[in-house]
Amino acid sequence: MSLKAVAVSCLALSLASSASAWEKAKNPDRFPSIGLTYTGIAEDGEYKTLGFTQDTELLSRSLVLDTRLPLSDSFTLNLGLGTTASEIEGEESAAFNADEFESSGALFTVGGRFYFNR
Repeated sequence: MSLKAVAVSCLALSLASSASAWEKAKNPDRFPSIGLTYTGIAEDGEYKTLGFTQDTELLSRSLVLDTRLPLSDSFTLNLGLGTTASEIEGEESAAFNADEFESSGALFTVGGRFYFNR
């Protein structure tokens, strides 16, 4: 089963089970909601081998569309789908050529939030 099929199945199941979410008066997430999150990371580092060092830079980004689905007064299910991309660049030096690496892919998140409100 593909990642997309799993995500759609979880979302459909969650929506069906949260049809009475509006009755969850004690849940701070009493209504289903959606959100959009962008994350950017920049890191500097060094690659060392055989006594030589190359300075490197990592850039990583992700964009996630998520939903919170209240299932009871004290529990909310979190689901998200998104995309991610990374780049690594190495500076040219006497021992190394300039290097560059890029990658991208899909991102799936699932989680839960338990509220102590009894």
